[in-house]
Amino acid sequence: MLSKTIVLERTVHREQRVLLLRFPYDRELIELAKKSGARFSKTHTAWYVPESKETLNLLFEVFKGFAWLDIQALKKKKVRNTVHEKREKNATELPQLSEERHADTNRFRRWMEHRNYSPRTVSVYTMCVQQFFRFHHNPAPAEVAKDHLIAFNLGYILKQGLSTSYQNQFVNALKLYLREMHRLPIPEEDLERPRKEKRLPGILSKQEVSQLLTCTWNVKHKLMLSITYACGMRRSELLQLKLSDIDRQRRVITIRQSKGRKDRIVPLPHSIEKQLDNYFKYEKPQQYLIEGIKPGEQYSEASFQQVMKQSIKRAGITKKATLHTLRHSYATHLLEGGTDLRYIQTLLGHNSSKTTEIYTHVSSKKMQEIRSPLDDLEID
Repeated sequence: MLSKTIVLERTVHREQRVLLLRFPYDRELIELAKKSGARFSKTHTAWYVPESKETLNLLFEVFKGFAWLDIQALKKKKVRNTVHEKREKNATELPQLSEERHADTNRFRRWMEHRNYSPRTVSVYTMCVQQFFRFHHNPAPAEVAKDHLIAFNLGYILKQGLSTSYQNQFVNALKLYLREMHRLPIPEEDLERPRKEKRLPGILSKQEVSQLLTCTWNVKHKLMLSITYACGMRRSELLQLKLSDIDRQRRVITIRQSKGRKDRIVPLPHSIEKQLDNYFKYEKPQQYLIEGIKPGEQYSEASFQQVMKQSIKRAGITKKATLHTLRHSYATHLLEGGTDLRYIQTLLGHNSSKTTEIYTHVSSKKMQEIRSPLDDLEID
């Protein structure tokens, strides 16, 4: 008899039907929840996953032998989501996945886990492939042709107004699945990718960053936001930072196994060293630089996002800004300060220089250096 129980509940979160996973704090169950692709909601104080039959089956597989899943609440009437219902009127009702395709896509999921893909990628890729085969009434993989891809894009992805990033995820997922599971490489010309949206990243000025940090009074919170900006870190990189990753003698920070499973080194600024001295007077972390309520446990992403939200509000900054905005601001300010784009690429951990070049489009200093031809005209 399993001693641990997870209660599953239906609800609506961010205009999407989801399943909540409710259980007392348990590190093992949290890791398994992450493995299933679950994310934490501070609003509901629970982990959650998108509601679908495939997701429910995945939860049973992930927690098998570890915890009992209580699904009594799922037998009640479904929670209504009027926004979602309006979208579904234009969406295609998908048939069930066949047993053969279900077993096959689960094999694909286990292969990705074995190859150390991130839990998020495993969850999204598995769902993309399953939706594709459900849409086409479970054809054999060898029968998949270009016409299937076009039909799915027009009849499902575009009909539901899904983003270009989702379309690209679908292409990547199907390509990987057919190549690795069935040795069926699709010609690249058949995998037509959508035209990417050209959006510039939002940034804060140096004055706004200063306001933000000045209005963050809590010592721990101020250090978190300061390091995120000072080192151009992603939020997950900051939360995974261990005490052993900070080398104060060499004055560098090692960011381990970040996006793309890569390590990189960034400088440790003097201003951060001063904050660290002050921080250690009040906090005694055991493993991670920033820890949650329990010693040795990671600080949650949801709590970190809330720290940023509250500081933005106190600083009176009206523009939309997230934790990732600090990373964008860091790169833009370096570029405006004269740092070579190649160094910025290395500091950010970008594979391609094209990704880093986006910051040349948002640098106000570079823009201000451009003289308008109107300024050369004599106009009364």
